[in-house]
Amino acid sequence: MRNKELNQRLRALAAQASGRLVTDLESGAEIPFEVAEKPGSRSVLYHYSPLSAQFVRERVPGLRDLPAYAAAVEGLAAVEGCSAYLRVLGASYVPAAQRDRAEAALREFLTRVWEDSSTLEFEAARFDRAYLELESIVFEDTVINTVVAPLIGVALAAERWELGSGLALVRGDLSDAPAEGVWASGRADDEPNSMLVLTAEARPEESAPLTEARMCFRKLLSAIRLLKPGAASLGPSAWWRTDSGPWQPVPLGFAGRSRGNPYVLESGERSELMEIFELLRLGRAMRGSLSWALSRFELGCEQPVALDGLSDYLLAARALLDAGEPPAVGVALRLAALCAEPADQRAVQMRTEAAFKLERLVMRGDVDAGFLATGGIGSPEALVRDLEADLRALLRDAIAGHLPADLRSVADEILSEPTGRHDRPEPEPDPDFVVRRSMTESEANPPPGEHPADPLTSEMDPLLDEDAADYSAAV
Repeated sequence: MRNKELNQRLRALAAQASGRLVTDLESGAEIPFEVAEKPGSRSVLYHYSPLSAQFVRERVPGLRDLPAYAAAVEGLAAVEGCSAYLRVLGASYVPAAQRDRAEAALREFLTRVWEDSSTLEFEAARFDRAYLELESIVFEDTVINTVVAPLIGVALAAERWELGSGLALVRGDLSDAPAEGVWASGRADDEPNSMLVLTAEARPEESAPLTEARMCFRKLLSAIRLLKPGAASLGPSAWWRTDSGPWQPVPLGFAGRSRGNPYVLESGERSELMEIFELLRLGRAMRGSLSWALSRFELGCEQPVALDGLSDYLLAARALLDAGEPPAVGVALRLAALCAEPADQRAVQMRTEAAFKLERLVMRGDVDAGFLATGGIGSPEALVRDLEADLRALLRDAIAGHLPADLRSVADEILSEPTGRHDRPEPEPDPDFVVRRSMTESEANPPPGEHPADPLTSEMDPLLDEDAADYSAAV
């Protein structure tokens, strides 16, 4: 067996199709027969031969609603030898479209399974004979390379998702991936990891598609992070094999870090994920600062602590929206214009400005509850989550082409409109504060006639400035 996954899909469909065909027979349908000649030792012998292939071929269109039908077609569509299979079986026409060609091959395969059968029951021996014939034709002078990698932190509601181009997302316990990948570290429970599976045909002398797999897995992870928040990451290792050979480990190059709540891919999210993944895979919109901003956004998602990802998020926002003015002014206004309705823009602007202010405090080590309250900053984690959500929405719209590449100009145009403009009021001055320290004896007991200095007004923190360079970390 060269392709175990294809074998399982076709076997599942054959079993379901058998149940449907037998039901048709029980409902009164009849398999046509012909009288065939068989030469004997002294005379010609005649016998009835069931035309079951004709019976099955006529009913294949009615099998499209079977649960296993779509997966079987997708499996055959990924095989390059379907044209040769149809020609060998004597087909007079080979469809040009990949899916049409796969459906034609599936129709002929099912007729081969029940050729000359009078009962149409599922028999393993019949199926195996037809499948070996299929593999001997479609995989001639080719090998099947498979690369798998654990998608840590992501649970799949379905058993398997086909994502196109030979890529699939599979529940680990339902795959034949190595145990160290299925049960890799990073899961807080006893559930298996979801597995990324890339299958590709190649000639025996060609190398395994490891670079292709790394790029494909990386873009799918980006799509998952753009879909919604959650703890999604790739592990440090992948495994590959040729045909049914032993699994070979290969470094994948990812740290396996993530942050957030458990990530569950629901069934209704498949089409949206595939759309984002296809856009990233084609890369048509990933020009200019957008690609760099996406990388920075993902670095922020990988930080175990939310505050550690703040500078990455702000750098991504600056790459997309900064026009040279102080970022807490321009970036905050533009992000609000692009991510919120006019009535909500003020709130987005204020929390973005607060994020820049929070970054300064983190850089100086001044983050404590009392000081944050003085500065008007409530929950730092909530502030970072809101900024992450705004950036996720902005990046998705830009990658999908809903927004032009020049996001700054689009935002400025929105801000220039009367309905979208909201003038920024004068910024409130930073609160007066000092870093409290122990008082010396002379300060605690001043000479007669002198009063102790007021610690709240005697000194201002010299680090509080409006220098734009202080608003984000160096790249």
